[in-house]
Amino acid sequence: MMKSEQLAERLGKAVQSWLNDESGALQMAIDKTVNEGLFFREDVMRALGHTRTSVNAELLQKWVKESVHEKSGLSNKSIVLCLHAGNLPLVGLQDVLAVLLSGHEYAGKISRKDSYLMKSLLDHLEKDGSFPKMRYSTNLEDFFNLGAGAVMFSGSEESVPEVRAVLSEHNIMAAAAKELIRTAHSSVAWIGKEAETDTIIRALLEAIFAYEGKGCRSLITIFTDGDARHLLDAIAREAGASPYIQNCISPKALSPVLHYKRSFYSAVDQPYLRLGDKLIVIGEPDPRTEGLITITQSEGKECISFIKKQNAKIQSLYTVEETPGLGEIPVESLHHAQSPPVNWKPDGTDPLKWLTELEQTSGTMV
Repeated sequence: MMKSEQLAERLGKAVQSWLNDESGALQMAIDKTVNEGLFFREDVMRALGHTRTSVNAELLQKWVKESVHEKSGLSNKSIVLCLHAGNLPLVGLQDVLAVLLSGHEYAGKISRKDSYLMKSLLDHLEKDGSFPKMRYSTNLEDFFNLGAGAVMFSGSEESVPEVRAVLSEHNIMAAAAKELIRTAHSSVAWIGKEAETDTIIRALLEAIFAYEGKGCRSLITIFTDGDARHLLDAIAREAGASPYIQNCISPKALSPVLHYKRSFYSAVDQPYLRLGDKLIVIGEPDPRTEGLITITQSEGKECISFIKKQNAKIQSLYTVEETPGLGEIPVESLHHAQSPPVNWKPDGTDPLKWLTELEQTSGTMV
């Protein structure tokens, strides 16, 4: 078996080869995805462009050096089942990379919404022949009696018991299987009053609207110690002037809940902005209402309090260089809200480090 750094080099080159698409398989997958209305072309191309810049031999080797230690012992291999969500194009890519780099055997339940792109990549990696055995399908039945030693899954807290029950009932995961379950569903931004520049406003809009706002890194809660109305007006101006944002804004109608809220805001003269199927409103945070983006004028301590109260439901806190951090809570750059590095830590956990520290709890695929 190749050493982890050799695997990283080979994997980075293989991903870049897939993106170069000499066979035309990737373009076919793109066309099917867009033509069937699974994702907007702009979001597919954004995901592929981000993959090109964030997944290469050098960056994967850096991740391995940071996360794989000599005592990890990659000889203890397990089958790792990845249940890939379908909310974003290639949303499960990091998990695929982590499993292959760890030396474990990858089994992937692919979402039907992202079946073409993900399958195209996995087909390419399998043909390469350099990586541990892989199994992948859009049908859960294909994993009955798999007995996976570990499961990686991202979804809502409410869905976890049902997922566990199905996997156990059909022996898809072993009784002693390890679980890496990520349940964070949205992110927060702290924007200081000195940071309301056109560049920052564009970054805010991309964080909100890229991928239809459906990712855990998508921004739905904004805190500012500046003038909230000024910030809302700046967002409205920039949204109208940006062709990219116009392409990202969904043409769908407001949900019944948002339709009701818009009527209420109008009745009480509460400032709001409608952009596609979303409302941006000045008011208290409301992360439970899908499609509602809030701007809260407050001090930093209120932002910290909100994040602590929400706990695991918040994925990231974004700030910008022009805004000081909030001290006790780790922050990420707003400019990279929708383009994190390959070694970022969903829900605070490095998946590669987690995988390389697994003890063997099952056999290997036959």
